[in-house]
Amino acid sequence: MLTDDKDFGELVVREGCAHRGVVLLRLASVPYPKRAEMVSALFRECGAELEGAFTALSGDGRVRIRSLSPKQGT
Repeated sequence: MLTDDKDFGELVVREGCAHRGVVLLRLASVPYPKRAEMVSALFRECGAELEGAFTALSGDGRVRIRSLSPKQGT
């Protein structure tokens, strides 16, 4: 799931909603063409790590991948 909604991330992490992986896009100030490039690069470079994880992608290119316990992820 790709989202820019921080509340969705809270549902997954704190309330343990089922998911296959969440990518939070913190790219509000990034132009849309650059966003597409960044998301594509994320999947190309880190794709295998994203499944079952909560990932945040920041506008400065930082990536934070947090694996979730089996109880929280599917």
